[in-house]
Amino acid sequence: MNEELVEKRLSDLESKIDKVLEIVTQTQLQEYRIKSLEKEIDDIKNNKKVWIAPIISAVVSAIISWIISGGIK
Repeated sequence: MNEELVEKRLSDLESKIDKVLEIVTQTQLQEYRIKSLEKEIDDIKNNKKVWIAPIISAVVSAIISWIISGGIK
């Protein structure tokens, strides 16, 4: 009787350990996915910064040239 109880408890513990390991694995996968998404977001932000600076510079140059050409006339 006592051996059966020990075997049952061991079996229960093994199943609980398996569940915990599965949860840990899922958590690690989710962390990896989150890190990948954060990296993609950073890349998108950097790409925006790369394109915004030349556009702003072109607009400012156009405004300055318009002001200068108006002042010369």
